[in-house]
Amino acid sequence: MKPKSTEELYQQLENDYFGENMQEKEELISFQRILNGVNLFIDAGASLGQYAYFANQHLTNARVVCIEADSLRFPRLQELLSKWNEGSTNKLEAVHAAVSNEDGHATFYETNDSLCGGLHQYWNSEEKSEYGQISPKAVSVRCITLDEYFKDQTPDLIKIDVEGAEFRAVSGAQGLLRARKTRFAVEMHPWGDKTLGKTTPDVFKLFHSYNYNFNRLHKLWHFYPNTSLFPLWPKYQFTQLVMGSNFLRPLAKKVMKLFRGKNHPTS
Repeated sequence: MKPKSTEELYQQLENDYFGENMQEKEELISFQRILNGVNLFIDAGASLGQYAYFANQHLTNARVVCIEADSLRFPRLQELLSKWNEGSTNKLEAVHAAVSNEDGHATFYETNDSLCGGLHQYWNSEEKSEYGQISPKAVSVRCITLDEYFKDQTPDLIKIDVEGAEFRAVSGAQGLLRARKTRFAVEMHPWGDKTLGKTTPDVFKLFHSYNYNFNRLHKLWHFYPNTSLFPLWPKYQFTQLVMGSNFLRPLAKKVMKLFRGKNHPTS
């Protein structure tokens, strides 16, 4: 696989994120439904800021913080946020770091490709075997916890897309979970984090332990403080069973695609 130049990478990513045939279009439509009333939005694993771009269009007088670890993507993220800040009532800012379960530094694997990097080489997993030609570059990256970084201001909504390191990110936000003022929109990756021995069901268990309810927003999972009088454990047990099964998970995806096709026949 021939390495892309920085310009080629930016062009491809911007087409994927902001072009006519953008990726995650349905996720963004669903995502905007949960932005009402948000004053502080955190995009953890921001890449070039696709979610921040659409949040900026929806929010007013808000603070939007994009956290991105990749040293190739981060400079372009800064440039785009500077551009979007012009004429906006919101304040958009970038943080060069990886969201994790402890502050400090860790190894981050950059791909120099449209495939996102991560805190572990997830593309060697069975789910991503088609990326076997990736030659990652290991770099040292600053790690922050959401609890420590936002100890002086409580986020209203945190979107997390960190390529299998979801457990680390949420583990570093247990103070926020305990305070029950923050909602989370998390993309779950079935390969999980083999370095810690954690998978998607472990992330669900963590949210359940703080009495958070959840629903599905296309590919994202929206977690929010539970106010229902009904017990959550059957809902969590069923979801963890499906997400932890190599048989049931693909089947559930097919059913959901069929359901969305019937409800959105022109999409």
